[in-house]
Amino acid sequence: MKNERQDCGRELAAGGRGFGSLDGSIKAYIIAPIVLTTVVVGGWLVLSLPAWLKYEHARKGSFITYQITPIDKQFIAFLTEVQSNWACKVDVTNGPDSEVVKLAGMAPSVHNLIQVFNYQMPPYRWFSPSQNRKSVAINVLKATFMPISVDHRWYVSDDGHLAALRCRTNVVYIYRDEASGLRATMYVRKRNESGDSTAAPSVGEKTP
Repeated sequence: MKNERQDCGRELAAGGRGFGSLDGSIKAYIIAPIVLTTVVVGGWLVLSLPAWLKYEHARKGSFITYQITPIDKQFIAFLTEVQSNWACKVDVTNGPDSEVVKLAGMAPSVHNLIQVFNYQMPPYRWFSPSQNRKSVAINVLKATFMPISVDHRWYVSDDGHLAALRCRTNVVYIYRDEASGLRATMYVRKRNESGDSTAAPSVGEKTP
């Protein structure tokens, strides 16, 4: 009887060691993927951190925008004066401004032109590098080609197909949607009798 009890004890001990080994294997299967995932995610974050910092630095500068102002009767009268009495220096359809809009991946139009130059970068997308690259590209176009505005306003018609920009006190750009494309016209106020006039900005001149 004593021998039987000893045999039984040895069997239970052996069984206990078997269960312990099985329990350790289960823990290993659970812990290993967690550790691997942690290492991969940690490495990915370390590699992505410099890109995020550069993106956020660029994003801070993208919040500069011009206010959208509906064209009222007073401004219509001003545009009539401009087109009647100021000198037309540039009148081009599908010119440099249209190319900027195309580079941003949009069809040239008054609306899309304002979208590019009023663009604000969205928050960084950790899982969409392609979207981050696109946002940076549009912001570079904006920073490079954004026109000057003395009052920081886009004057836009009710239908959205005409917009004007007061680049300087004596320079006005008018943008129109036409059947042939996006038309850009620059008017410069003629010199007065004293010869007082400010030089017009070149096309694509950056905002100070």
